[in-house]
Amino acid sequence: MKGKLDECHQDFGGDGGAKWLGYSSDMWTSRNMDGALGLSFRFIDRDMVVITIAAALLKLNDSHTAANVASKLLKVCNDRYGIDLQAVASSGASDTANAARAVQSVLGIDQSDCTMHVISLLLSYTLGMRENYKTDKSIDKEGKEVKVRYIVTPGGPFAFGSEIIKVLKDIANYFGSSPQRKDEYETIKKRALLPIQHIKSPGETRVSSHITLLQTAMMNHYAFTLYDMQTKDKAFNTLWEKCKAQSNWKVCFSVCVLIPDILFF
Repeated sequence: MKGKLDECHQDFGGDGGAKWLGYSSDMWTSRNMDGALGLSFRFIDRDMVVITIAAALLKLNDSHTAANVASKLLKVCNDRYGIDLQAVASSGASDTANAARAVQSVLGIDQSDCTMHVISLLLSYTLGMRENYKTDKSIDKEGKEVKVRYIVTPGGPFAFGSEIIKVLKDIANYFGSSPQRKDEYETIKKRALLPIQHIKSPGETRVSSHITLLQTAMMNHYAFTLYDMQTKDKAFNTLWEKCKAQSNWKVCFSVCVLIPDILFF
């Protein structure tokens, strides 16, 4: 891949020629509390083949300011690949956070939002999990200045999607908060020769965080049906009644299939 990068660099006139390289960068914290800076390249070679390179993974425990991060990116590109990132990069993709955007601003390179975040937003709005609000100032009938909040981008058309996810989280918490319920549930699954995989409910930061919830919920669908038939706990009966409709599970399936297909297209 290094040869392809050099070839493309020469084809477009080196650092003084056309801008031909796209890159993605991100920062996160490891389990050992080390800061990590990741970098990848994306470009098209002379045969019109799209090439993606995992360019760097650096430990970064010093300053995380935009200027320092930009400096690290410039250095690793020059040291490892002999290219001036500012000269050849047409755009940089990153998180939508202001700190990430600021790195591209320091480099003077156009910002493109990370594809995963764009997809996350699309699914958030489609499932009715998010609505974009804006607050403006207005003058009421009494001449007083008041704040008016209105919807810019409404959620939908599957507004019930957020309700499905909420109920599934409640089901996950139903079993997760009681060892006795969990044991009863496992016994039912073992008798029916079903997978022991439990429904999992991770964080709510992005739509992709809900994929684990939806996938494990689908794996437990038949087991939920059996548990509903055998338990005398009306709390679970009520939860299952809210989400057992076939249309709800079609939405779960569609989301679980849609995200991986788009991300790895």
